[in-house]
Amino acid sequence: MPLRARYLCAAVVGAAAITAALILPRTHWSAVRSTPFIILLLLQVLLVLTIRLPTLRESPAGPAMVSVLLASIVLLPPGAAALAGGGACLFMVLRRADPLRVVYSCSVAFLSAAAGGEVYVAVHGCRALT
Repeated sequence: MPLRARYLCAAVVGAAAITAALILPRTHWSAVRSTPFIILLLLQVLLVLTIRLPTLRESPAGPAMVSVLLASIVLLPPGAAALAGGGACLFMVLRRADPLRVVYSCSVAFLSAAAGGEVYVAVHGCRALT
């Protein structure tokens, strides 16, 4: 892998780690409804196990995964949405994917859901199930 690509992967993983350290402790886990969280997490896992794995040049998700991430952003608090999106990508290990691809995809999915959730909360988005 070229050096610039390694730097990009390291930056994305670092940004996800910093975001996780900031967003997950702020999440009120007692207020997160478990049924939507579990359903969205299982949908993500199912998609991760069945879609074609992307290369590092491509988006870390297919259109179906993006729609589940969007549903997570709308239905869950930012920390829970990020955990549902990024955590499901860990199941790529079951498909014997390249470890760098797994870490990169998890980090990008986590960052996408966390950022989307924070923006949704900032614009006073309505939580449909909370």
